[in-house]
Amino acid sequence: MRYLLGMILMVAVTASTVVAGAIVEPPAMVIQSPRDSAAVQRLNQGSAGKTPTIKNLSSDWIKSLAARGEPRIYTKANSKDFAYIGMPIGGIGAGELYLSGDGKLWLWDIFNTRCWDGFGMEQGHSYIQPHQPGRPDQFSYVLSQGFVLRTTCDGKTTTRTIDKNGFADVQFRGQYPIGYVTYRDPNCPVEVRLEAFSPFIPGDVDDSSYPATILNYTLTNTSRKKVVCSIGGWVENGCSWRTRRDTSVRLENQIVRTKSYVAVNCSAQQVMTGVKPPQVFSDFESGTYRQWTITGTAFGHRPVKVGSVARSIQTPPDCQGKYYVDTYRHNSNGPMGTLTSKPFVITRPYIRFLVGGGQLSGHQAVDLLVDGRIVRQAAGRCTRHLRPYYWDVQDLLGKTAQIQIVDHGSGGWAFIQADDFVFADTAHDLATARDSGTMMLALLGDTSHTQGLANANPTLGAGVRPLHTAATILTVPASATAYAAPSDTRPTVHGEAAYRATASLRTSLYQDHNPRLIGGLRHSVTLRPGQKVTLHYVLAWCFPNPTGMPTEPSSRRGYAARFRTARAVVAHLAGHFHFLTATTRLWHRTWYHSTLPWWFLTRTFLNVSTLASSTAFLVGKDNQFYGNEGGYSCPGTCLHVYSYQQVLDLVFPALEKSLQQDVELNTSPGGSMQSDGSISINCRGDGSDGQAGVILRAYLVSRMSADDSYLMRNYAHIKKAMNYLINHNDANHDGILEGAQPNTLDSSWYGQSAWLSLYYQAALRATAAMADEMHDRSYARKLLRIAARGRAYIEHQLFNGEYFVQNMNDPKHPNSPGSYNGCEIDQLMGQAWAYFDGLGPIISRAEAAKALDAIWKYNYTTNVGLYRKVFPKGRWFAMPGEGGVVMCTFPHGVVYNALHQGYGVYFDECWAGSEHLLAAMMMWQGMVDKALAVEKTIDERYSAQKRNPWDEVECGSHYARSMASYGVFVAACGFDYDGPRATLSFAPRMDRKNFRAAFITAQGWGSFAQRYVGKRFRAEIDQCYGTLRLKVLGLVPPAPGSTEHVRAVIDGKNIAVVVTVAHGVWVVHFDQALVLHAGDKLTITSQ
Repeated sequence: MRYLLGMILMVAVTASTVVAGAIVEPPAMVIQSPRDSAAVQRLNQGSAGKTPTIKNLSSDWIKSLAARGEPRIYTKANSKDFAYIGMPIGGIGAGELYLSGDGKLWLWDIFNTRCWDGFGMEQGHSYIQPHQPGRPDQFSYVLSQGFVLRTTCDGKTTTRTIDKNGFADVQFRGQYPIGYVTYRDPNCPVEVRLEAFSPFIPGDVDDSSYPATILNYTLTNTSRKKVVCSIGGWVENGCSWRTRRDTSVRLENQIVRTKSYVAVNCSAQQVMTGVKPPQVFSDFESGTYRQWTITGTAFGHRPVKVGSVARSIQTPPDCQGKYYVDTYRHNSNGPMGTLTSKPFVITRPYIRFLVGGGQLSGHQAVDLLVDGRIVRQAAGRCTRHLRPYYWDVQDLLGKTAQIQIVDHGSGGWAFIQADDFVFADTAHDLATARDSGTMMLALLGDTSHTQGLANANPTLGAGVRPLHTAATILTVPASATAYAAPSDTRPTVHGEAAYRATASLRTSLYQDHNPRLIGGLRHSVTLRPGQKVTLHYVLAWCFPNPTGMPTEPSSRRGYAARFRTARAVVAHLAGHFHFLTATTRLWHRTWYHSTLPWWFLTRTFLNVSTLASSTAFLVGKDNQFYGNEGGYSCPGTCLHVYSYQQVLDLVFPALEKSLQQDVELNTSPGGSMQSDGSISINCRGDGSDGQAGVILRAYLVSRMSADDSYLMRNYAHIKKAMNYLINHNDANHDGILEGAQPNTLDSSWYGQSAWLSLYYQAALRATAAMADEMHDRSYARKLLRIAARGRAYIEHQLFNGEYFVQNMNDPKHPNSPGSYNGCEIDQLMGQAWAYFDGLGPIISRAEAAKALDAIWKYNYTTNVGLYRKVFPKGRWFAMPGEGGVVMCTFPHGVVYNALHQGYGVYFDECWAGSEHLLAAMMMWQGMVDKALAVEKTIDERYSAQKRNPWDEVECGSHYARSMASYGVFVAACGFDYDGPRATLSFAPRMDRKNFRAAFITAQGWGSFAQRYVGKRFRAEIDQCYGTLRLKVLGLVPPAPGSTEHVRAVIDGKNIAVVVTVAHGVWVVHFDQALVLHAGDKLTITSQ
């Protein structure tokens, strides 16, 4: 039998009975709406001078929070000329490509050259100085790309680029996953509309992770006369973008035609003229250190053989051959020594090799010695991946040198790995370079009126022509090179035809401004007055070589297992174009066809685009998920950061399962679970909060499954993880964490923290629920007893009457960091996760309400600048004049250690991810006005006038923690789902008399609606995609009503139901489990 926990009436399946229910709030719960007459006074409640925060919230602003409003449209005027807009527009885990406000593509991080395998940190750079299109920086490339339109009407011909420079009126509507741009100009007889997206289908990873962007251009003749149109699209060949800086490369564009598309295919070849094959100096394949001299014990007596050492860290996947150097595998971060090569004369300009391990300067390194002096040095990046490295030694030609591998350190990352020392004429081997691959711009469908240009830049060698000049050339074939007409073809294999038109361009070494090769397509069409035509373009890329990211067993992009070339990507999309386009549009309609405010729908879902940024990677043939904390910041799928978000669990649960099964709960070599049950990513523990977070996410994703198979496969390891927390931090089983408690604030806290112990409470109860489902009921009872003790302690000892605190009573660590008596934003994080997991209240609701009110009163401010004048330390994620929720305030006096020990400066900052989770907790609690105010404040911080609305920044761009915004939507819907038990319930926090919103379940998605007219209640489930298995449905009518005449109907057919009522909830039991298919509608009505 399942538990009745607080406000959750759970579902249990025994041998003969089904007991059912749904999420509800207790009858005494009051929804605090922005429409309440008391809302203005409630939201402007200040701190009474106890913290330097203010609130200046107008009644109009407060009323706007819950208003449906209109879709947000960006123009040149309200977005600073589209200066910052960049919506991720590629497939999830396939690189990062932005769509600008005027429809141009930018950033172009698709070449695998910025795959950080170490701890390089952006540290909020893009919040203060946001990336901008057309402006190169260390995080973005500038490629020439765009579209141009030529029109002839009534004898007048005009040519204009399809962007903000070519049209007077440009409007952008970004509704992830689709971006819409409208172009109008009083002097142009044609209106242009762009629909841009990469296929996106919740729950379907394969069909949402294409390395491609679809660009649908619709041309409409708005004049009263016939218009002859030519539209041209062009793209620069970006292949081998980084490699060509120091390796001579020949770029090649080829025009390709098939029955379903015509395209510009972009590739690159290494120029081998005058280049001798590389000379292997030492690859250790003899299995000995022959020609090397050993000192100390770090290197053992011979190289390590692949697979010969069974440790939790397996063989680096990038080593060459059977043997490599690895001091960790010989002596595990302890003994020291050197490995020195025989002397050799430098006769080639480059020395290439592989290196991994630690990066402590002078302690773990590969050194090049000349006359006993270090002249070059390389080290790992605190990863167990061997990454390619090279030394440019042209200035040392003719000198005698030695290579020395050094391990002189101890402790974490105190080891060095190396392999495959080669002397070469080039810095790279293009065949294995990360940025080696292909790109393609294709026009799908009937292309009988399409021409291709392999080279649209006639000034090769003279630098880059302006983009509008390159675009104009696409409409003037006579002045372009490598032009080909549709009939100018020759047959090739598989029914394809390749134009004879091919253009190539050789880059030169050490040339700062290499000429660029630009190819394009031109299509002509004649439009009658009012007539419209839509052209379907695809930009695809494929860079299938290993990225160098620290992922095992492969660091290749997941798409490389499906596609080896961009041409293969285009061919696949062409063959499935209708399904992928229609289903992406269907999801878009399902999400945005809602009664919730437009701004709220946009803000809570846009952070899902983090999966299509450089924060997220899908690797290997199984699309294993791997994530940085943020783009260009902190690798390792950090447990405590990713345990704030719910996107992996609820939107793409297959990704969460791959992360947990293959990494976090995996005890085999390459996995992160240690023998004692602790979970460590990249040789570093991620903390008490991260350990609890893995457990809570495991329970959530098990409920987002169609059956119990996931839980059955992983329960033993989940239990092991839970036991580690108990044994390591709660040996006396009092439900309170003690001892060292590492956490997301990058410090170990001591004493008794309500924040961390409540998080632990949620993990205990989630594991108890899983144990009960696995019939491990004695263990479940044990965990519930521990949790009960902990709850009592937190409520009586760690609540100061206003909010929950940290009791610092550890005499062995009197000066350790912590929040102490501060009011900390995440203090109820465990309770929020309990709601997501369907566990209900795990702490006093009255005390939780007081704590949330205190956070609002003391931490929320409409001007962060005033707070930072008093507490100036920390990074800026909210600027002066902007609002936010400060991480931790001290209304009862500052404890010195809280701000000055460890990373106490974090307390002065505003983290959007923590703010989102706070908003979700407020929403679950019924504090709708405060929840919406927090979300709206974040939304306004990311105004397009100041920065990129799609890039919520913390330690890096597109910070993973911000995916917690999706959880605010879940809480607003009061959504709860348990797939194995086939239960679904909704308890909307907003507009219960007329509510509609999307939902996602294990095998499909759809839309839920409820309406209340007079005394008649009507609820509907529209299954839009996939299937939904349903035994029990929980509903919360806006007012009590009779259940005597409740009807259930599916497409006109009556369904037998039994309805019970508990705590104001209608629990609808179906006599037989329903299976709703796409297109089915279930209607529940009361007479």
